[in-house]
Amino acid sequence: MPGAVVIVGAGQAGISCAMALRRGGWEGPVTLVGREPHFPYERPPLSKRVLIAEVGPESLILADDDALAKLEVEFVQAEVVAIDREHRRVRLSDGSERDYGHLVLATGGNPRYLPAALPGADTPGVHVIRTIDDAVAVAHRLETVRDVVVIGGGFIGVEAAAALASAGRNVAVLEAVPSLLARVAPVELGEWATSYLERHGVTVRTSTMAASIDTDDDGRLSGVTATDGARYPAGLVIVGIGAVPEVALAESAGLRVERAIVVDDDLRTDDPAIFAVGDCAVQVRADGTQHRLESVQAAQDQGRHVAGVLLGTSVAGYREVPWFWSDVGEARIQMAGRIDLATDVILRGDVADDDFSLFGFDGDTFVGVATVNRSRDYLAGRMFLRSGRELQRSTAADEAVDLRALARRPVDPAR
Repeated sequence: MPGAVVIVGAGQAGISCAMALRRGGWEGPVTLVGREPHFPYERPPLSKRVLIAEVGPESLILADDDALAKLEVEFVQAEVVAIDREHRRVRLSDGSERDYGHLVLATGGNPRYLPAALPGADTPGVHVIRTIDDAVAVAHRLETVRDVVVIGGGFIGVEAAAALASAGRNVAVLEAVPSLLARVAPVELGEWATSYLERHGVTVRTSTMAASIDTDDDGRLSGVTATDGARYPAGLVIVGIGAVPEVALAESAGLRVERAIVVDDDLRTDDPAIFAVGDCAVQVRADGTQHRLESVQAAQDQGRHVAGVLLGTSVAGYREVPWFWSDVGEARIQMAGRIDLATDVILRGDVADDDFSLFGFDGDTFVGVATVNRSRDYLAGRMFLRSGRELQRSTAADEAVDLRALARRPVDPAR
């Protein structure tokens, strides 16, 4: 069926693609296949409000039966187990098959688990947070738990630690490297996150890993012993040490995979009928640079871009400026661009007051911004990045300059 689109994965990339196709006028069949027993839902609240039962999982639903029916999107709760590229057909775990003219892989990622060799790694009460079911299981266990250890100091770990502390739990965070948020943000933001968590009662230990997950005489989870010999009591352990792209289906189909599914400027794989979007994909652009962006925004944007390619409305390759936000307790973090690539960072504001911005430069080139409770600076930085306009270090550092107004100023064509 040349006009049929099958989307594998009902996360935010998959549902965004399906919605954009229908809203853009796609007339052929659209099938969305999700392996979880839930309608498509948003994930950011899982490590925050759902975790501590401030909101129920039903509030996260992006499209229910009625909405999908109105969009004329067939939603199948199953897993795609094989791709027949020759006949353009997928086989599902329920035994059914679907023909496709275009296939979109939005398979996301799988959480990293503690190494099996770590003593006690499989003890009940050790959880990851990737799905609604994960967050609900943690929330249920929290009803009878006071002490929590979070292993991993990325955004999931930092968000969860802040939420748990606000809910009155005793929390310790163990991070293997010298700074929190080190994989995605400058050390200055990691240092602020450490200070923020500690001010809210969280124990933070960097350059520290779990040496064992401990149990009592009855085999119940009792704590975590760290590599420095310190022991932290725990009735719950949350593991937030990253995720790995889900590429098994693509590999079995013979698509090009280099840790993630390789796609081109338009997010197309080496099979012209198959696209890949979101956490499972890495874009190799015409200039040879690689771009893999793990965020809700990137997943949504990429899903919409593929829809535009199929509809004929995307006139250029995928080039959206990446952006990201996170709520850490009462603080709002916003990031745009690739500040993780910065060699130098300019500070605006006051870190001690939880009110500051970090403007990142690679040489003289502005590459990204990270802000805490400074939306105007974030929006200004994003505008500079999207327009490609030059931003001077001295300008970024000058608090007297209204960066947002400057970013909006028309470019002088004579210059």
